[in-house]
Amino acid sequence: MISPTLFITIALYLAGLSYFLGALIYALPLPFPSLKQWGPTMMKDAIYVTVWVMIYNIVLSVADSILNLLGVNWTNFLTGLQNQTIELGVINFVLNFLGGGGLKSVSNFLSGGTTTTFITTISVSPSSSQVFSVTPFSKLQLVGEFIKDTGIVNIFASIVQDLFLFYLSVYILSVLIYNGTPLFITFGIFLMSLPFRIGRSIGATFIGTSLAFYIGLPLMSAFDSLIASAIYGAYTPPLAIIGQYIVEYLVARIAYIVLLAAIAGGLSRAIGETAEELPFKIQRYI
Repeated sequence: MISPTLFITIALYLAGLSYFLGALIYALPLPFPSLKQWGPTMMKDAIYVTVWVMIYNIVLSVADSILNLLGVNWTNFLTGLQNQTIELGVINFVLNFLGGGGLKSVSNFLSGGTTTTFITTISVSPSSSQVFSVTPFSKLQLVGEFIKDTGIVNIFASIVQDLFLFYLSVYILSVLIYNGTPLFITFGIFLMSLPFRIGRSIGATFIGTSLAFYIGLPLMSAFDSLIASAIYGAYTPPLAIIGQYIVEYLVARIAYIVLLAAIAGGLSRAIGETAEELPFKIQRYI
């Protein structure tokens, strides 16, 4: 099984290789300035990767400390998100069952195809009368036909289905981030350690995205409540409950995911571009 230690070990060896390659290129008496510029660049990148190798455990500890300071944790977040996803899945199944004529099928099954006359004769006009034959489950069947024909339930089923798929996607993403952040960060460090900056941008993206979502995802519920309270206030009118639910559990969460993606992009650029300028002169190590 691939472990973070494997990536860290390989990254450290590659950083050493990049440093000595850069020193060799910088020392060669070659009349190619563009080639010789790679010498200090590779040496700076090697030192930068070595720093990440030494501090990545500290970075994870700081991330956990931030979450504890804010009063949130991954266990409660994943449990709540899992329960909400299951509830939406059950509601989605019931609505699809009703919208697809399931209630009518159940009534037909329960009636067994038999007909019992409860209303024998109803006078429609003084000169005519009409006989109606109904089953014990005729009302259930009529309701099922009405639901299927009008398509009212299908509209709500479509909304709930989209909401369920969104929550399922967020839950899968959350599980991946929670269980895979150490591996993603060390894999990003490994990519950044490749010589000649082959994987620096992708590696920085792995590190920045993992950190942003690891810290940000458990704060999603607090963000939802903040947005809902800002829009509706402390009191929600009865007719606005559905709107509040949509705003709090769909619109706010989509906006929050987009916000986290933007923060991850900025953090990734910062990590990738920090290697351009180190806080010490590279000539000291030549």
